[in-house]
Amino acid sequence: MLDYGDTWSERAPNFSPTAAPPSPQDPDYEILTEEQVGTSVKYDEKYKYHEKMQLVRLSDRELDMATFAVDAELSQELYARFVQIIESFCMEAYLKRKPLAVKYKTLQAIKDHVTGSNPDLTFHQEIIDVYTVPDFPKGKEEAFLKEVGGPLTLEYRDIHKVCEKIFSDPILWKVTKLNPCIVKRGGERVYTDLYSSDWWIKLQNFQKGGRTSHNACFGRNGDHWKSATASVASIPEISCFILLGNTLRQFRDKSEFGASKLLAYFPYMDSQRDVGPWFAAARRAVFHYCLSRILRPYRKNRLYDIVGPHYRNYACYPALATYTADYPEQCLLAGTKQGPNTNRACPSCITETSNFHLPCSYENNDILRTPAKMIRLYSHGKVLRDNRQKGLSEEMCKKYSVNLVSNAFWTMRPNERFNIYEALVCDDLHQLGGIYTHLLTCIHEMIKEKHDPEAMDEIRNRAASLPPYKEIRRFNNGIFKSDMKNPTNAEMVDNMRILLPCVYDYIPLQAAQCVRGFIDFFIQTTGHEFKESHLDSMDASLADYYKFSSIFEKYSPVS
Repeated sequence: MLDYGDTWSERAPNFSPTAAPPSPQDPDYEILTEEQVGTSVKYDEKYKYHEKMQLVRLSDRELDMATFAVDAELSQELYARFVQIIESFCMEAYLKRKPLAVKYKTLQAIKDHVTGSNPDLTFHQEIIDVYTVPDFPKGKEEAFLKEVGGPLTLEYRDIHKVCEKIFSDPILWKVTKLNPCIVKRGGERVYTDLYSSDWWIKLQNFQKGGRTSHNACFGRNGDHWKSATASVASIPEISCFILLGNTLRQFRDKSEFGASKLLAYFPYMDSQRDVGPWFAAARRAVFHYCLSRILRPYRKNRLYDIVGPHYRNYACYPALATYTADYPEQCLLAGTKQGPNTNRACPSCITETSNFHLPCSYENNDILRTPAKMIRLYSHGKVLRDNRQKGLSEEMCKKYSVNLVSNAFWTMRPNERFNIYEALVCDDLHQLGGIYTHLLTCIHEMIKEKHDPEAMDEIRNRAASLPPYKEIRRFNNGIFKSDMKNPTNAEMVDNMRILLPCVYDYIPLQAAQCVRGFIDFFIQTTGHEFKESHLDSMDASLADYYKFSSIFEKYSPVS
């Protein structure tokens, strides 16, 4: 069992220094404990590194120094002084004993070791031959190259070496999980991270004892401008990052721990004019071709040797844990059609778009998209098209909202190991935040229709008159989208906290209940720890949002 050791004051939502501490019997304040699932992972101590790696062992104290230097972001001069102080102190403390000899004298060198910035992980460059890309629109090769400005280049690292660099990074040893765990608070199971989920437990049960899995978490970073090497200009490319779910979330999400590594630059493909639907099909085909090249080292269904914590060699089973993306990219990854007018707009299930307001259960496997189902649809559509039954092929694609593109994740064996439809997770910034922005616009339009212009002044005065609260932005100019200039996600979350107190008597009760349901759901789903009762509350809040949302149909910009 492991103790997280968080104090009552850190966990209490409304801490007051004069308030009585909670009862030890209160389950919400019980110590968080873990129970390991499966046998302990085996490793090989005799594994020898390749000569190129030449990793140097660091003492625990020197690792502490390294962590401090990275956290404090010391300059070169300050770090040099820091080293001198430590060495002088050790020399005086131990006198004639063996002093501490710091192996790295510069900040960059220690950062390279601690954060895993390895210059040996070079990028491979590959010129993409669109004539050999599967499912690329026939006869459109020259037109496509003309639209994108010439040949496309994919730059990528060896995914196995990148995973190994993260997995073996000394600064992450103590926060890396090799086994899934059942986590409890007060005797009740809670879900805190990937290692405490049923997904990892099920994956572990498929393996023999003593094996571990490294669980890849992907994310892309939109348009990333990378300096071109051949000219002074810059070229837009899409950067792809990888993390390992074995690293605890509170550490893998912080840049100073180096748990997120740049994996690849996808070629940027865009057209300045409307050239027809074939261009989107060409982009999808090239994207999945590039992704298949990146994933190629992990195609085979076998165990992979990988260096991990404490420089030990582990037998690992790679698996796709999550892929974080906004909605358009989720559809691109899943090979599905998108938009409110699409018959089945969800990239993870085949629920009809018109039924999105109805509750559904993801325990119902019949509604889930799976690699096997999607491969059957793809194969059937290809047969119809090859037999010159284009109309039937398009009808099938429209019915199930699929695009005929060979998905990169289907090349992995078995397909369920890299199930992209299960791995897609909601992006709270673009998707949940986008819904809230949409609601805010609907509320604004509703109030303008039902009330005089003075109502807006009153709402603005209410927002400006609220007492100040620490770390909550003030909205003196108004709370609606038109009153804010490029608000951040954090600012929109602050907006949620004050919206209903400012507008509750200017909107119908049904509208207030709808907004309350969504805000409750947003706050609950962006938490860090979930009990079964919390998950039930999230379902109830989402059901309330759907139940009352029809009142905004008239004011929705897309209705």
